[in-house]
Amino acid sequence: MNETFCRIAAPSSLGAFSLLCLGLPMIRHRLTHGAGSGFVIDRVEDPAARTLGFAMTAQSNLVMAHVVLFAAFGPVPLGVWSSLPDWVGKLGVATVAMAITLVMTSQATMGRNWRMCVDDRPTDLVTAGPFSVVRNPIYLGTILLNTGLALIAPSAWSVMLVWCGGWFVAMQARFEETHLLTLHGASYRAYASRTGRFLPGIGKLLGGTP
Repeated sequence: MNETFCRIAAPSSLGAFSLLCLGLPMIRHRLTHGAGSGFVIDRVEDPAARTLGFAMTAQSNLVMAHVVLFAAFGPVPLGVWSSLPDWVGKLGVATVAMAITLVMTSQATMGRNWRMCVDDRPTDLVTAGPFSVVRNPIYLGTILLNTGLALIAPSAWSVMLVWCGGWFVAMQARFEETHLLTLHGASYRAYASRTGRFLPGIGKLLGGTP
């Protein structure tokens, strides 16, 4: 892989995602609601859900640390597989771009209902835009982000972080589905019965609970 390209692309990709998909939505949330940032982990009442929220935050910080260390010190200290062909890193950048596009579109579709984690405040059931195709497009975008960064700086560590991130968002999606079932009842059940969890047609909710 082209080491110079990847050492620039990794922090640039993560920085673009952080600005466009985390920073700007927090600012928009504060302007819309007059207070808060949309990060509501402190309002999560379920201890298991709160623990999962902190675990997801820790995983995100480890991804950032991996990217920063790779950019600063190169592939050797982290065991990055630099012998892979150049197209792998370029595919990683394209995957991150897809993640940014999907997450930004999904957040815009959610509007006032956007927040990170689940609290006790009611929200509307959003089924338009990307949500008409899958129930959790933002979490799908997170998986794409982790995958893209792992392609730019592939190593045993980055692969592990992709797996952990995927497992965490799968669990978080189930917590949120239980919350939405309680909040919206039959409307959410009907929506979830025809829409996949992360991929179209896969993970539909058929009769039971998540």
